[in-house]
Amino acid sequence: MTTEAPVKKTWQPNPDGQVVSVGTARNCLLYPPNLDTLVTVLPQCKGRNDREKEAAARAYVESVLESVRNAKNAVKILACTQKSFVSAVKQAAQYGFELDGILGHAYLVPYGNVCKMMPGYKGYNKLLLQSPEISAIDAHVVYKVDEFDYALGGEPFVKHRPEACEDSEMTEDQITHAYFVVWLKCGIKKVNVWPARKLWKRRDKYSKGYKSNSDSINMWRDHPDIAAIKTVIRDSCARGMLPVSTDIVSLASHDEYMEADEAAKERAGERQQSTSMVNSLDELTAALKADGED
Repeated sequence: MTTEAPVKKTWQPNPDGQVVSVGTARNCLLYPPNLDTLVTVLPQCKGRNDREKEAAARAYVESVLESVRNAKNAVKILACTQKSFVSAVKQAAQYGFELDGILGHAYLVPYGNVCKMMPGYKGYNKLLLQSPEISAIDAHVVYKVDEFDYALGGEPFVKHRPEACEDSEMTEDQITHAYFVVWLKCGIKKVNVWPARKLWKRRDKYSKGYKSNSDSINMWRDHPDIAAIKTVIRDSCARGMLPVSTDIVSLASHDEYMEADEAAKERAGERQQSTSMVNSLDELTAALKADGED
């Protein structure tokens, strides 16, 4: 009597389960329906034969996995749900963003057990430079030691002469402005300048986590200059200053929603903590009262 070899089960995702490991992350992204999506949306797959498309998609997956391995918040990313992790990677792929941690197009950011794609300012730049109406862009922060002048209105201009300075002089409290300049092919120049007080007001409203020392990514805390530049670029895209594609509009909306959502969760956490403190004080008061009666 012969016995048949057991049928080997193919790997199946658990959408609500944690990613747990880089190996599971690879399985999630290479799961046929997910790999097919990456093949469909990745720009580097366009115009290639099927074998080349799959190879390009697999190479993209490996670059994502390498960035997860090297991320300082890797443990928190791997603690996210498989569904949210795959969704974040797909969203980055849809915009043609690399998640390699080098080009700075976008980043994987955990919010609790939900992984989200956070665009970087270089991601915005990548999309803007794809516009047939934009010829060049420039964005910088200004420090107190720099020479700086600008004007808005009918004849906008920016004059910025950066001064060589030490890293110790390139700190948040030394930033005076952030600006973004766009040259259109029709000859028009668009200028957007935010003073530091406007930048910090935005930061304080939407990113209270910048004061924490956690290992989570917080651009306002870790890289205030980059956060300031992205804020001005996103503002330029969101309020109709530029001839932008629907991709950029949707990206700016997604980015602003993420920022507002983070702030809302932080406020909810503060309220919950405050309530817990009140309850603890009530319990302590009751206990002390009981001790006094005894």
